Amino acid sequence: MEGAVMQARTCHDIGYFDRNIAVLRYYITMLLATENSGNFG
Repeated sequence: MEGAVMQARTCHDIGYFDRNIAVLRYYITMLLATENSGNFG
C-alpha cells in the first residue's frame, strides 16, 4: 500500500492507488478461494 501511495503522489493521480488496491483485493480473494478449496499447490 505504501508503494501505491508513492505512485499516486508522484504521478498526481489517485487512480494509481485505486488500481493497486483493486489488485490487492483480487490477490486476497484468490488466496481465500484457494484456502477454502483445499488446493495448496
